[in-house]
Amino acid sequence: TKKIYNLMDRIVKEQQQQQQAAQAARERTRTDTSTVVGNLSDMVVSSANHDVALAFGNQQRIEELEAAVLSGAQTLAGSTKKWLGLVAQLHAALKELGGVDDWARAIDADVALIVSSSSKNA
Repeated sequence: TKKIYNLMDRIVKEQQQQQQAAQAARERTRTDTSTVVGNLSDMVVSSANHDVALAFGNQQRIEELEAAVLSGAQTLAGSTKKWLGLVAQLHAALKELGGVDDWARAIDADVALIVSSSSKNA
C-alpha cells in the first residue's frame, strides 16, 4: 500500500506540476497577448492621431486660403466698383461732348445760313 501511496503521491505531484506549468504558460500567453494588443492599440491611436493632425493642419490652411481669397474678392469688388464709376463718368462726358459737337454744328450751320442770306441781300 505504501508503494501505491507513493505512486499516487508522485502522480498527484506531477499533475500539479503540469497544471502549474500550464497555468504559467497561460499567464505568459495572456501577458504577451496583452502586450501585443496594447502595442497595436497604441499604433492605431498614433496613426489616427497623425491622420487627425494632418486633417487639422489641412483645415487650417484651407481657412487661411479662404480668408485670403475673400480679402482678394473684396478688394476686386471695390476696384470693380471704382472702375464702373469711372466708365460711367467717361460715358457721360462722351455724351456731353457729342451734344457739344452737335450744338457746334448747328451753330455753324446757322452762321452759314446767316452769311449766305446776308450775302444774297447785299
